[in-house]
Amino acid sequence: MSGILPDFSLKYPNLRNIDLSFNQFEGPLPLFSSDTTSALFLSNNKFSGPASFRCDYGIGILRVLDLSNNLLTGWIPDCVGDLGVLNLASNNFSGKIPSSIGSMLNLQTLSLHNNSFVGELPLSLRNCSSLVFLDLSSNKLRGEIPGWIGESMPSLKVLSLQSNGFSGIIPPNLCHLSNILILDLSLNNISGIIPKCLNNLTSMVQKTESEYSLANNAVLSTPDPYKRYSKANTYGSPCRSDTNKRLYRPYIYKTLRRSETYESLYERVYFEFQNEIRVGWKGREDEYGNTLGLLRIINFARNELTGEIPEEITGLLQLLALNLSGNNFTGEIPQKIGQLKQLESLDLSGNQLSGVIPITMADLNFLAFLNLSNNHLSGRIPLSTQLQSFNASAFTGNLALCGKPLLQRCPGDETNQSPPNNDDNRGKEVVADEFMKWFCISMGIGFSVFFWGVSGALLLKRSWRLAYFRFLDESWDWLHVKVAVRKARLQREFQRLHEHVLA
Repeated sequence: MSGILPDFSLKYPNLRNIDLSFNQFEGPLPLFSSDTTSALFLSNNKFSGPASFRCDYGIGILRVLDLSNNLLTGWIPDCVGDLGVLNLASNNFSGKIPSSIGSMLNLQTLSLHNNSFVGELPLSLRNCSSLVFLDLSSNKLRGEIPGWIGESMPSLKVLSLQSNGFSGIIPPNLCHLSNILILDLSLNNISGIIPKCLNNLTSMVQKTESEYSLANNAVLSTPDPYKRYSKANTYGSPCRSDTNKRLYRPYIYKTLRRSETYESLYERVYFEFQNEIRVGWKGREDEYGNTLGLLRIINFARNELTGEIPEEITGLLQLLALNLSGNNFTGEIPQKIGQLKQLESLDLSGNQLSGVIPITMADLNFLAFLNLSNNHLSGRIPLSTQLQSFNASAFTGNLALCGKPLLQRCPGDETNQSPPNNDDNRGKEVVADEFMKWFCISMGIGFSVFFWGVSGALLLKRSWRLAYFRFLDESWDWLHVKVAVRKARLQREFQRLHEHVLA
């Protein structure tokens, strides 16, 4: 659908949940009733202009606001209300993140990805202690990463500050994020060392129950901290499930108070909002939604980090991807890196790492992407089916590194190439002998089946036997006649030639 939307506050004043996402609507954002609308999904359209429409009619009961992937401009208005989900990703917003955002005490998802926000993170953001998903990537934010993120947001599972202008060090307080699953600080100007307390990130050390809760945030539409709900007196029914990779599923809960009749039931609406984020790992960038809770990723790539890679990082036993590329790390690769049995992607390229590749790296059986290029590594690449299966580009730029898959041979390796050739010839001979053996066996079996098939039929069926011998007699007679006729013709030709010579 396309076109400009009318004023919904007048035409449809009783709409509770509005989902017009994934269309071609354009023009300014339409007005909606602030008294009844609790969820508004307008993502993936072509809306333009400022997003100050909410200030025209007050806060209301709106709890879910998704305006992502539009053409909206300007700044975030100060009257955003007490939202549970605010998704303004992939627009053209600018200015500073308003301090009023700290008044959203029930905020669980905040996505401002791919805009032009500037300045530092507002101190009031620390009041959003219920945050689970915080994506501020691809903006123009600056300043130091505040340590209060680790202290004030205990439920945080996704933190992405990628592609900004943050500087300073990685605050050790981030180690308090025991529920963190994705920690992306890449493409900034962060310096200093990696805190040694990373093994306190519990969700990366042991399995947790975050697979469902991260992908689907339950958001209460009408906050009232004094009302309690009993499982015995509640029921819910899903009303809508979008097929475009986003899940908007409202649930209506009704509770019966002891002092009320059945007619005086009051309603509350919960929403399960599916978070989405672009994650770079395995050498590419993909978007993850309903499987987001299965990931365990640390990405500190392309900063100015120094020092050694801390040994404590090898204690993150559930880690799936580790990207420390494009920094200034020195020292050796941790010897216990083989403990990361779940690791699928490892990028340590573009650093100043030295020493040999730990032999324990051969134990990373799930490793699908590896890049150790452009370091100062030396010695032989450990022999394993896993490491030798990678392209040589994963090890280039290490002048003292040798062994397969590199062409550079290690000292002591044989330089004569004839043994491999002989091995290849012997292999070909073995294959040829094996082929001839099975060919002869097949011929013997085929002949036996044919012979006994025909002979058995002739012995058991008298009519076939008579027809067979009659065929042989007639064939012999036909052959005898043909030979006799041909012989007589040749004799006449020879006699004629002999008479012609005598004459």
